[in-house]
Amino acid sequence: MTSANGFAASMAADLNAYAALTQRTMQAGIGVSDIGFCHSKTLYKLQGIAPTDAPTGRQAIHGTELHKLFVAARSASRPDLLHEVELTIKLPSGLTITAHADEVDSANSEVTDFKTCGDAADLAVIRREGSDEQQRFQRHLYYYGAWQAGLVGPEGTVRNWWTDRAGQDSWGHVEQESFDMGVVHQADDWLGSVAYALEHGEEVPRDKHHDFCARFCPFFTHCRGSLTHDDYTVEDPALIAAARRVHEGRVLEKEGKALVEVGRRNLDVLKKDDQGDVASWIAGEWRVRWTASNRGDTQVWRLAVDKVSL
Repeated sequence: MTSANGFAASMAADLNAYAALTQRTMQAGIGVSDIGFCHSKTLYKLQGIAPTDAPTGRQAIHGTELHKLFVAARSASRPDLLHEVELTIKLPSGLTITAHADEVDSANSEVTDFKTCGDAADLAVIRREGSDEQQRFQRHLYYYGAWQAGLVGPEGTVRNWWTDRAGQDSWGHVEQESFDMGVVHQADDWLGSVAYALEHGEEVPRDKHHDFCARFCPFFTHCRGSLTHDDYTVEDPALIAAARRVHEGRVLEKEGKALVEVGRRNLDVLKKDDQGDVASWIAGEWRVRWTASNRGDTQVWRLAVDKVSL
């Protein structure tokens, strides 16, 4: 009989092998998702260098499998939509890339890119801060390719729909805007700088931090293998943003506690009504509810404030 540890080890090995195979398959040629991510990684792919590492993180394959679910659900409800549309995108500079757009709505000239994140906390950050440069490049390039293919008109909507892989949020988050040719030109310039470096034998920036690359990049050994980890000054924008979020979150947490405390004091006058242990009120657009419970000889009141549903 297979032991529990033996089965777990076998399952982990199979998942890691499948993830590595998927990543190697995805490495063939430049994809839209590479533009705006890391100059070095994109250069290696342009050079045709084979991946040297197999990251064991499974976020990518979890996201891929969820994409299949999204496509199945949308196709069942909206058979008029096009999914996983293969596109050949000719950029203004003449560079050509291939892509697969998640969803194209030809009738309304809309292109949607499905995204997943870890959990509801990640989704909260996305709601607050929006998409990054790479994600904006991606959705506009998909639309540009769909326009070139005659699937949408010259004017339309590009969007991202995010959901969390943990399944904690049932609504997801949508960010959308009008298609903007200016974003296509920005993406073209970014890729063009890598193509120029390839042609002239120049180096390009390593945009991600050493430790991030060690965990997630399939080119880590080729890119960083001979370098010691002494880059204590972090320049990766994603990590700088993460540090800012921690600082801002703690400031907001402190401010939030003060707001709740003052609000509770002001609403204290609504604690008791004729029913004694429950006090429920409508205050404008808010439902205020005090509920009392006994802890020994002490009566403890809990406050709930929710927005009134219209």
